[in-house]
Amino acid sequence: MARFQHTVTLFPVPRRWFESFVVVIHWDRHRRTSLDITVRGNDPAGSEPPLSCRLDLKTAERPQQVKLSVRLKAGAGAWSKYAEGYAELHLDLGRLWSSVTGTAPFKGPALSGTVKQTLVRARVTTITRSTHDRFWRVTVRARVKGRSIGRLLLPVVMTVAGRRARTSFVRALDDAARKWNGRIPELVRSDPSRLVDRVF
Repeated sequence: MARFQHTVTLFPVPRRWFESFVVVIHWDRHRRTSLDITVRGNDPAGSEPPLSCRLDLKTAERPQQVKLSVRLKAGAGAWSKYAEGYAELHLDLGRLWSSVTGTAPFKGPALSGTVKQTLVRARVTTITRSTHDRFWRVTVRARVKGRSIGRLLLPVVMTVAGRRARTSFVRALDDAARKWNGRIPELVRSDPSRLVDRVF
């Protein structure tokens, strides 16, 4: 098993602004609790799509939980199964708002995800706390386990390239945080109704 952990500081998103934006853009317009997206390649009609996504919401009026699942199917070939994978991301907004405001006991990570591939399985969780200046301090933890022959390969890979992998993990999170902090302040100062016009 390989473990990764890093903490970043993010500009906060006000709950009232977020819920106003979300309701205006999607849920009040369409009244949907799930959305399926399929991307087909050049295979004949009727074949299994190479990429399929599903977005599920709990309570459409005021979303509390969001789950996104993505499945990637490879084409034919002896090595095709190694290019297949499944990913699932779960966001519990109730936990997020309570953790950043400190209004309820900690009940687990607000954001968690799982990635499965033929050779590896990764589990990612985040813990978000509010700092004294009201920024979000987000700790991201990842655990990677080998599957099948990957159980033998993962320790070897981590021995050879473990330091580089951890450096890449930290750099990716720092880059994402830098982009978030560069874009979010402007967005949360905008009127949600005007953002809808920009999106659509």
